Parts: sequence; structure tokens; C-alpha cells
Amino acid sequence: MAGRPQGSTNLPKIRDYIDKDQIEKLVNLCLKSAFEKKDITMQKFLVEQLFGKAPQTMDLTSGGEKIIPLLNYVRNNNSDNKNTDNDEKDKSNTRGDISK
Repeated sequence: MAGRPQGSTNLPKIRDYIDKDQIEKLVNLCLKSAFEKKDITMQKFLVEQLFGKAPQTMDLTSGGEKIIPLLNYVRNNNSDNKNTDNDEKDKSNTRGDISK
């Protein structure tokens, strides 16, 4: 496998530079900010650290029906029927006019 192994990093971690007492002071400072000062950003940070970020999903439906991916549409509509009426209309309408 080429490249840097997954999960490895050369960046220093803050925990490498602080001791247990400093960690406790930092946590207490964060808790004080979140609850005594009512810091919403700190509250959100602490919740995300404890429980992880909430999953965000995208609803790819339209009126309850799934949207057809473009590749499936092209694949399914790329017929082998040569010279059909629609093909002739498409060939005569090369400028993209919709009036024909």
C-alpha cells in the first residue's frame, strides 16, 4: 500500500504538551463557559465531543418519488432504434428551439 498509513499523522497533539492538572483546568474552564456564561458555542462543542456530531442526511426525493439519476436515464433512453420520428425531429432542430 502506497502513501501515509491511514490514521497516522505528524501533527503534534495538545495532550502531548499538557499534564493531567492542566487538562482538568481546561475542562473546568470549558464547563464554566458553557453553563455559567451560557456560551451556546461551547455547549455545542461539548455535546459534539461527548456524543459526536449528528448525522446529516439529504432527502433526494421529489414529492415522495425518487429522482432518477442522470446516468440511468441516459443508459435507459439510449435506444438502438435508428431513424425514429423523435430522432428525425431532434436532427432537424439543432439550435435547441422548442417551437418545432
